[in-house]
Amino acid sequence: MTPNPTQSGKLFARRWLALPLVGIFLALLSSRLLLIRGHAFAHPYWDQWHSEGIALIQPWLEGDFHFIDLFAPNSEHRIALTRLIQLALISLDGQWDGISQVVANALVYSLLGTGFLASLWRTGESPAVLPVVLLFAVVFALPIGWANALWGFQSQFYFLIFLSLYAITGTSRSLPFAAGWWVAYGAAFLGFLGMAGGILTPVACGAIQTLRALQSPNTRKAHGLAAFAWLGLGIVLFLWTPQVPGSTVKAGTFAEFGVTLLKNVAFPFADPLLSIPLILIGFAAASVALRSRARVNLTPLDLSLIGFLIWTFGQSAAIAYSRGAGAPAPTHRYFDVISLFAPIGIALLWRMPVLFGLKSPASVIVRISAIALFIVSGMGLAGVVRNTFKNWLPQHDAEFALHEANLRDMILTSDYGRLGPKSAQEIGSYLSADSMRTLLSASSIRRVLAPSIRKPLQSQEGLPDIIEPSDLAIQWPNWANLPQNHLSIVNFESKQTPGLWLQWHALRCGVLLTVGPAISGSTRYSLILPGSFRQSPALYSLLSNLDAQKLTAPRSIGPIGALSRFLATSALVVSSLALITLVGCIFLMPANRFEPIR
Repeated sequence: MTPNPTQSGKLFARRWLALPLVGIFLALLSSRLLLIRGHAFAHPYWDQWHSEGIALIQPWLEGDFHFIDLFAPNSEHRIALTRLIQLALISLDGQWDGISQVVANALVYSLLGTGFLASLWRTGESPAVLPVVLLFAVVFALPIGWANALWGFQSQFYFLIFLSLYAITGTSRSLPFAAGWWVAYGAAFLGFLGMAGGILTPVACGAIQTLRALQSPNTRKAHGLAAFAWLGLGIVLFLWTPQVPGSTVKAGTFAEFGVTLLKNVAFPFADPLLSIPLILIGFAAASVALRSRARVNLTPLDLSLIGFLIWTFGQSAAIAYSRGAGAPAPTHRYFDVISLFAPIGIALLWRMPVLFGLKSPASVIVRISAIALFIVSGMGLAGVVRNTFKNWLPQHDAEFALHEANLRDMILTSDYGRLGPKSAQEIGSYLSADSMRTLLSASSIRRVLAPSIRKPLQSQEGLPDIIEPSDLAIQWPNWANLPQNHLSIVNFESKQTPGLWLQWHALRCGVLLTVGPAISGSTRYSLILPGSFRQSPALYSLLSNLDAQKLTAPRSIGPIGALSRFLATSALVVSSLALITLVGCIFLMPANRFEPIR
């Protein structure tokens, strides 16, 4: 029987669904790689020195790490999934390399984000759900969450957000205790192993299950039992959440909590009063939900959007409580969470005429309001993106360049006594000078330090660490004696604009040329030299033509680190592939290929 393309409840066939999802995956990946290409640094930062260096990597390398330690508290979280990624990278690459971490996080972000969008796509009819999927995809692709994209420790946010949202969509469209329901249940548990905010996922899923019980008399008992199962999971996760007594960053008064919450809900705007429209949309959604038993048949898409709103508002409240001292503006690492308010609010407002059964002109007014909210939210998000590139990223680059220079200088000279006068902002660590000295003096840690701050290869000892252009001709022959069993990396700066011809020229010379942050008008480049590298007049000519400045002596780099830098440098190629794939969807996906997706 030939499927009817106009029949409601039908979506693109699964075999055609893969193509746009591949395009979305490449778009999300390229958005993260472009940030990494121009702004990522390799050295550890802030929490990483303790949470990774002292609590994870050093015990792992010294044989003192046990399986149960994966679930050890980290503040109020149990970041087992983030720890697994770091242990895998250390085992495969042999280096504590922040570039490898952020590229791995970009892959996690893109895979989980695409998986969630595929699940969302299956919650409704194609004409209704496709704009919602595209709305979320655009928000995910924007560089709003730049802080998490550039910090190797922050994959925990990605696990929390996407696993929780997937659990909500799975609960909205799966029968209780069917295979899809159990996958959603497991995703909620794994989201908790990303961050403690995962305790709110059972709340949202339990609310959805209750709504489904109210509007489905024939399956009310099954949905009721499923709601109790979510309640049980929520209680277990709450009891397993570590407590942090004496925290100085929690909101001290209800006023601090309330103002911080309104600031979170108002994102991307700074004025807390701008949270009122979204709160009104929330009340309208609650009104629909409460009267759903009698008048409204909520679709899986509607249930998902209501669940998203409950979850995101709960996360904002948790952030306001746990980080609300002084009623601060939202910090950058929470942007990935609170930016969800924009697509959720727009989608819910657009669905209101259907949910309330509104007729014209009321339905027209609501739809115009949704378009207005879309435009205003777009302007707000555009302002965030503008501030990101104009203010926040330059500040980040200058700060991290200072950390790197100070750390490399201390490790190169082994003069850890200089840690005393260095403030936390000068080295990017809140650890005491004694703790930092102990960590950096450990042989297990020195062996795996990031290439940007570790000591040069032993064959280069006695040679200057920074080679000035006037000394390049003298020092260049020494690079012909690199160890055969090492990949090596050499950093330098140039005012030349990065281009594909540079990478191609370097490949012809037998090396990889990668691109890093631009600081003080100069772009940082890295040469990755294979163990078989020998002196190349062509490469010497390339460096001379680039007017290479501040060349560093060769340092060891792992294969994953080399591949990560090459992938980040290829961000523009990945972006082009994403664009070609998404444009190809328009021409290659036949409009008559519809069939039900159960």
